[in-house]
Amino acid sequence: MKLLIILVTLLLTSCSARDVGHFFLEEVTNSNIGQSAAACNQIKNSCEIANINTPDAFRQYSQWNNDDASISCSCSNK
Repeated sequence: MKLLIILVTLLLTSCSARDVGHFFLEEVTNSNIGQSAAACNQIKNSCEIANINTPDAFRQYSQWNNDDASISCSCSNK
């Protein structure tokens, strides 16, 4: 039992609050969210491919600049 508690604690501490928040935000909004230029390029491509393959399930891609000059984006699902 002690080993299980230690393993769960290690698992939870290995995830940063930002990663956990990112995961839950994606789940709640039903969107893909990127927080870097590289991630946004991948998300933009997957959003466009999804729109080509399934036009009825249109996905909206949005990109913006953050206060620290980094790029973030999202691809929202219906």
